[in-house]
Amino acid sequence: MQISGLQEEVSKLRQELEDSQAYQRILDRRTRESHFDVTDLMNFLGNHATLACNWVRLRDLLQYYQDRTPVPQSWQTVIATTASDDPLSQPGAFTSLDPPNNQDDESKHEDNPDSPSDPPSKRRSSGRRPSGSSSTPSDSKRASKRSSHNVPAAPQLRPLERVEDSSSCLPEGTPPVWSVDKARGSLPGPIVWDDLRLDGQRLMCSGVFLKGAVSWLQEDRPVHTRFCQDDLVEMLSRMMFWNKLSESHWPKYVPERYYLAAEALLDDMEEQKVQPLFWGGLSATGDTEEELLPEDFEPEQDDKSKDADWNAADEGMPAEDVSEVESVPESVTTSKQRKRRGSQIPGSDQPPAKRSRGGSRSLLAQKEYSKLTAAEKAMVESPEDGMVSWRHHGIRVKHADPSSTKNSQTLGFPAYSPNRHDLDLLKARFDPEAFHHLLTQVLPWHQMYDDRVQELYFHRLEDLSADEVTFQDEMVEFMNGNSRGFWNALHWIMFLPGDADSLAYKTHTRRRRAQESVSKRAATLAKRHKWNGVRESLFHEPGVWKYPAKGCHWILEDPSALQSHSLEEQLHRLDAAEPARLQWAHCASDDDSIAHVPAEIRNMLILAGQRDLISDAAP
Repeated sequence: MQISGLQEEVSKLRQELEDSQAYQRILDRRTRESHFDVTDLMNFLGNHATLACNWVRLRDLLQYYQDRTPVPQSWQTVIATTASDDPLSQPGAFTSLDPPNNQDDESKHEDNPDSPSDPPSKRRSSGRRPSGSSSTPSDSKRASKRSSHNVPAAPQLRPLERVEDSSSCLPEGTPPVWSVDKARGSLPGPIVWDDLRLDGQRLMCSGVFLKGAVSWLQEDRPVHTRFCQDDLVEMLSRMMFWNKLSESHWPKYVPERYYLAAEALLDDMEEQKVQPLFWGGLSATGDTEEELLPEDFEPEQDDKSKDADWNAADEGMPAEDVSEVESVPESVTTSKQRKRRGSQIPGSDQPPAKRSRGGSRSLLAQKEYSKLTAAEKAMVESPEDGMVSWRHHGIRVKHADPSSTKNSQTLGFPAYSPNRHDLDLLKARFDPEAFHHLLTQVLPWHQMYDDRVQELYFHRLEDLSADEVTFQDEMVEFMNGNSRGFWNALHWIMFLPGDADSLAYKTHTRRRRAQESVSKRAATLAKRHKWNGVRESLFHEPGVWKYPAKGCHWILEDPSALQSHSLEEQLHRLDAAEPARLQWAHCASDDDSIAHVPAEIRNMLILAGQRDLISDAAP
């Protein structure tokens, strides 16, 4: 018993030592970083000099210095400075300046910053702003911004809810999956790296795109296992100081030892009269989540193509020829183009309703729903050639208009949609609680990503160019960070959103917000790499996910059918029947996996057992 007690004491002391070392590293790093700020320097130069130069390159160059990251070898930057008031000044070639000798020198300059005994060049080399110097506009803005937040009376030392979790954070010194430069480079245009919250930054450095990082931080799950200890302790200290521990889900999973280290850090900062940086919402300004999201992430204004209650008859379309489709729009399709989905053929005088009746309907589609037997309600019909209407689980479905290229589906994906007259039947089958359980507990998109095709079917890795290898890596990363968006588009359920406070409404809103963002960014990624010379055939690899031009509808089973299944069982049956919904990862044969691929590419098929992995660096 005595030995056991000593071992526990040693373990406790060792943990306390590690915690002390962690917050000491934080203090050291903060001290180093506080000596230099790119924004302050650029504002200073702009206020005291005419920047008739490529100031963006200068700013980016300074940013590499601040981040302590290497400057790209391809950069060739020339900086020319002219003193118009002293044109004869020729100081000669630049030589490295001596850094401050010691802390005593710095304190001396701070106590007497304008001492005539020191030349101006030496005073400037200290790296600190003299106490008597005037503040820049950036300083005033930062001070007002800092003072605009009311400091709580006392820190919040623990979240209101705690979950027993012994999972440790990453070992100190673990290299990030992405460098800060790479993570910053993946941001959409309007987003600035320094405006992101610290947990979002570190999550992106673990190899997750911005949208995926936001999604992670919104979900009720542990996240601290992705952070190194010094970063984690700093996050906790900020949240504790600003009383924000209960505004995020992940802090409740953090073990007690990290909170103790954060408390110690807060004590040290209080002694030094240092205030922790503000910790707001998912944006650095502490407002709402939407501030973090660029325009592409925002939900569009409601239009009739997305409104689940849209009555197509209001648009003057023949009722029997309209299928309401809550579709995932193409990135290049405007809202005006999306409003009408009738099957009118240009140049034809024949009414579309009459043309529609020219096609055949299945035997079940010809029967009224009330006359279907329980066995017939469980059937999923396969349409014959020329068939315009058939039934899935009692719901009449139809093809998209084959004459319209705007509304055509991506090759290989399910291209049917429910008939508008059966929408009430379909929506009534939706169980928001069961669907919420599927989304929060089963997380099917994670399994979809884990089971993805990871081999090259049509190419040898050694034959790919550097740009093509880069494309593969970026595509896998994009799939990883946006797997939920892909899964949603491939399993599109129609339902009534209900009241604003309802579970269905929240699910509906989140899905609509994400759908077009993933579509646009996938199209942008593909376009960029095509410009870089990536071959078209590489986009047909089964391991390169495709985002469907239209949502792939999931027709839920009729609860009154002869045999019923749980929602998770229905999902497995659907994915087995239509493998395209999982990006062809579970096909019975190679022929099934590539049946939708153009013939000239199918002929490039490499035999199983001889294929290369898509990327050795794939996460």
